[in-house]
Amino acid sequence: MNQSTKQDLRQILGKFLTGVTVVTTIDQHGVPVGFTANSFTSVSLDPPLVLVCLAQSAGLAPVFRRATSFAINILSTEQEAVSNGFARKDADRFASVDWQSKSTGSPIIKGCAAWLDCEMYEKIIAGDHIILIGNIQDAKKTARNPLGYYQGRYCAIDLPEETLSLLEHRKSVHSTTGVLVDYHDQLLLIEQSDGRYDVPRTEPGGEGEESRIKAAMTKLGIEVHNKVLFSVVEGRHHQRISIYYRCNVEPGEALPPTARYFKPEDLPFDKLSRPELGNVLRRYLEEKNTGQFGIYVGDEHQGHIEQIAERKI
Repeated sequence: MNQSTKQDLRQILGKFLTGVTVVTTIDQHGVPVGFTANSFTSVSLDPPLVLVCLAQSAGLAPVFRRATSFAINILSTEQEAVSNGFARKDADRFASVDWQSKSTGSPIIKGCAAWLDCEMYEKIIAGDHIILIGNIQDAKKTARNPLGYYQGRYCAIDLPEETLSLLEHRKSVHSTTGVLVDYHDQLLLIEQSDGRYDVPRTEPGGEGEESRIKAAMTKLGIEVHNKVLFSVVEGRHHQRISIYYRCNVEPGEALPPTARYFKPEDLPFDKLSRPELGNVLRRYLEEKNTGQFGIYVGDEHQGHIEQIAERKI
């Protein structure tokens, strides 16, 4: 690849929204070391494996080649300075952070959204990077919101405790998940047996939400892209929670007879099956028009919108 192609590829890959981590270990002299990385992902649940990538040209590459363990510190929205500090060269990266060690001895930085303490499982050379695969020995999440990274900018979905509490609470009450499917500026609705309309919904089951959404969309013959949380609506008496996601799709097979796309001006607001759905659809159209999406948290009548913040580095 020539240099301009590499730059194009860097911009293309930057379209993938990621979290921000600091990967840490202890070197052969007992000194804590670490670097900022967003090339982190889970690999397996059984055994519990995660991976992170490190450039072979990085100054810490020899340390991590020898390491027998490492920790993944998933940074919180309050830790932009930590991310910047561990990304700088020739800096005392641990001078301004508090840390402790857990199972493996690798540094766990205080104030993170979550952390994973890993034994080294495998090291793989791939192109100009080293893939470090870790076997999780200990892990913990906190109530803090994670720091995100997109197109060279930090970003964050600043969900307050109330929102996180509602999302956790839905596991113990009746909850349903709806998907706002947008294709060429038209929204998909499903006609119910009583003649009213609803957005596509997942079916209850033991699978994870991601799998249930994919199954519901596959049944409609469409492929979902860019699924983002849009609304968390609590029903009366706290007995029902409706979660709504927004997404774009690629059409596949023909839709079933009960499903059709509506232009905004043709949406049947007087024939919707759920009391909160009209407000959800209206807000979607308004926020799409402005290009500023948020996350609504509340009940069918009142609540507040948490903005998705974006901050330039």
